[in-house]
Amino acid sequence: VDRSDVRKAAGLAGEVSDSQRKDITANMLAEGQLNADQYPLITFKSTSCSGSGSNVTINGNFTMRGVTKPVSVPVSVNTQNGLQIKGSFDVKATDYGFQPYSAAGGTIANENKMKITLDLQAN
Repeated sequence: VDRSDVRKAAGLAGEVSDSQRKDITANMLAEGQLNADQYPLITFKSTSCSGSGSNVTINGNFTMRGVTKPVSVPVSVNTQNGLQIKGSFDVKATDYGFQPYSAAGGTIANENKMKITLDLQAN
């Protein structure tokens, strides 16, 4: 969770210490959030693709916490050094059955909106 290279790739500023990372992981996987004990997998299953060249939209079903919703993911495709597909889409915690994390009277809190970032590579 929140490794420096992942934060940079996602456009997030700042660093997270090992102890902060441990706390974030525990909170994120807890029953009131992702509930990883009951729902160990987050999945995306594509149903169709459209577009051409380097700009493609992948349509599919995104499942988190046992709730499945359709999503459309605009991606860029690069085939210069193997295959690379990059894109992102937003989801809301409340659409998947949980409230954003909040502690210390709301001074520490996540937003409802979460950005799911894809960076797939094949050689």
